[in-house]
Amino acid sequence: MSVLMDTQQETGFNRLSFINRIFHNPLLLSIVFLLFFYTYNHLYNELAQDHNVPIKNSHMSQSMIHNKSSGSSLDFSTKTKKVVIEATEFAYFPKDFKLTAGQPVTLIFKNSGEVEHDIEFENMKASLLQQSHHGNHLKNQTVHIHSLPGKTAEVKFIPIESGVFRFYCTVPGHKESGMVGFVEVS
Repeated sequence: MSVLMDTQQETGFNRLSFINRIFHNPLLLSIVFLLFFYTYNHLYNELAQDHNVPIKNSHMSQSMIHNKSSGSSLDFSTKTKKVVIEATEFAYFPKDFKLTAGQPVTLIFKNSGEVEHDIEFENMKASLLQQSHHGNHLKNQTVHIHSLPGKTAEVKFIPIESGVFRFYCTVPGHKESGMVGFVEVS
């Protein structure tokens, strides 16, 4: 025991003193917690991607369940196209893509950023197969999808008319920072 105490005194390192300094200093304690939660979230997302585990967004899931039971007279005999868009600070990947008028689309929106992001299609007419209830989008816009950091959400719709339409993030300042893209509907 005295050898251990002599070693601690010689090296100047006392484990108990170090732990006490961390837990009694709010700044160090908050840094430790932030590092823990960041690491946990990062590892969880990596494992989910590696094992194809869907990351659930309960708000979007409830919306999809509600609209599934409402019924629709739309014809689903046309094969649904899946489009995956990833958002980061402050860009979309891919930045542009193509759709076909009349073909059902499942848009999967993956937010890999550190803050919330969304997508809103400007002046693109579409039949929505589910509704979004996010507060940032304009009332006259039709296709809108929102996701919190590290989450994935999806929206289903059918583009009605052809053209080139701009899409952007409606979170204040994001469009101005470059979160803009284009979709060509033919």
